[in-house]
Amino acid sequence: MMKRLLAAGSICVFLFLGVIGCGGESMAGYQKIPAAEAKNMMDKGGVTVVDVRREEEYKTGHISEAVLLTNETIGNEPPALLPDKNAVILVYCRSGVRSRQASEKLIKLGYKKVFDMGGIKDWPYDVVT
Repeated sequence: MMKRLLAAGSICVFLFLGVIGCGGESMAGYQKIPAAEAKNMMDKGGVTVVDVRREEEYKTGHISEAVLLTNETIGNEPPALLPDKNAVILVYCRSGVRSRQASEKLIKLGYKKVFDMGGIKDWPYDVVT
């Protein structure tokens, strides 16, 4: 009886640790990060910032050094603007909906380090036009 309880307990612990181990990233394979963390990553360098809004939106104000890659243009082929699938990519849009969609698409295309920073409306730092 004691051996069965010990075995059952061990299985429960193993399953629990397996679930906890998957908690660092979202189920989609990318990470949602706040503006402050994104800004910190940008300040350190070595990241590609991608604005997935429409061109008209981009022209009204965007994060410095962001490249425009509209959500609608991300399809079944890796975008030419993002040749390195191991590069750190920070994705944003206006409110967070398109950045989530684009992040999911990039993961499906094989990109490994995609971070969804949500919408520019929540960006408390400077933008350029």
